[in-house]
Amino acid sequence: MARLEEFGVGQNVAVPVAAEGAARFAREKGLVRPNRFDNVVVNIPQALRIAREYNAAPNFDPEAVPHFKAMADETREQFDYMTRPQSKGGLGIDVSVTKQDPYARAADMMKDANRGKFSVLSTAQTGGHPYFTDEENDMFRAVHDFFGHAATGRGFDPHGEEAAFRSHFAMFSPRARGA
Repeated sequence: MARLEEFGVGQNVAVPVAAEGAARFAREKGLVRPNRFDNVVVNIPQALRIAREYNAAPNFDPEAVPHFKAMADETREQFDYMTRPQSKGGLGIDVSVTKQDPYARAADMMKDANRGKFSVLSTAQTGGHPYFTDEENDMFRAVHDFFGHAATGRGFDPHGEEAAFRSHFAMFSPRARGA
């Protein structure tokens, strides 16, 4: 079992380039992104309700298509910003897509992010997404893990996922948030 301190609850262990990059991206888009995520914890009754609703929802809803299209477009923009060289206004992060889960521990992901490297598990290994191509979903995994988890310094436990969601959600337009 992971120790609580590994997930950064009550600590500020965010990767600086990820946190500053997320804040800058949101600010340049006119979006408001909170700047504190170390105190985020899951509301269990709400999470259980959301899980029930998610499980009851259809796998594909035509009304969701415009929202997922906006999300895919904005994910590409975030990925470009994340990977573009610093000399051209980006963060210069080297992203690789792997066939095996690259991170057994959140701390390993944070170390890589601090070194300007980032890996994500390939969608082709886990199964596709109903709205995204495999490439779009791989990009989403990269930007979510970087601007969500690394930017908050939080791991992959339920509390870390909630913090990552809040951080990354704030980087999308209202249209894309509908996805």
